[in-house]
Amino acid sequence: MPEVPVERTLAGSTLAGESTDGYRAGEKQSVRKWVKERREVWFAETTPEERAACVAAIWAQVESSEAFRRARTILLYASLPDELPTGIVLERWSRATEDPMKPGKKLVLPLVEGESLRLKSYQSNALQPGYQGILEPLLSCPDVPPEAIDLAIVPGRAFTADGWRLGRGKSFYDRLLPTLVNAWKVGVAYPYQIVEKLPIEPWDVRLDAVYF
Repeated sequence: MPEVPVERTLAGSTLAGESTDGYRAGEKQSVRKWVKERREVWFAETTPEERAACVAAIWAQVESSEAFRRARTILLYASLPDELPTGIVLERWSRATEDPMKPGKKLVLPLVEGESLRLKSYQSNALQPGYQGILEPLLSCPDVPPEAIDLAIVPGRAFTADGWRLGRGKSFYDRLLPTLVNAWKVGVAYPYQIVEKLPIEPWDVRLDAVYF
């Protein structure tokens, strides 16, 4: 898998409190609050049709990528209301391919187990509300080892265009991402979730691409 060069231009784990676009880049909670405010404005200024077109365009970027074309095992997430919705692609990607000679794509969803994410095969009829009401696979669904993932599509509160990600603060994906050793890792986001800079911690994993 090609490596994305990591460039840290400021010392330490934060960006020295640098002010960027109306938030304090070195303060994670400030970034989350600022993105939430941007979300409210964006939803007020756009129509449902415009938002649906935006979502469709983002998933079209994913589907047109070489990483998606090659991937056989794809990690997705069951979306919360403030995340890019995944329902449409979970349905579309889980369908059998039209060409019976081509293998389909195996989809995987996470299940919260303690402080970690356990990866399970996705089955549309084997889901239940789990951590914070998020849909999760049943415990009886087959486990999928992290090294089997070819393409990992991860959510976040905010992203930079060059691959840095800010989550919700529970560090589930901070613990998971380093284990996805064979995966092309991408973030998907609404345009208002893209920021200029983010606080960077030593353990953060830079994504290979962000689609928005």
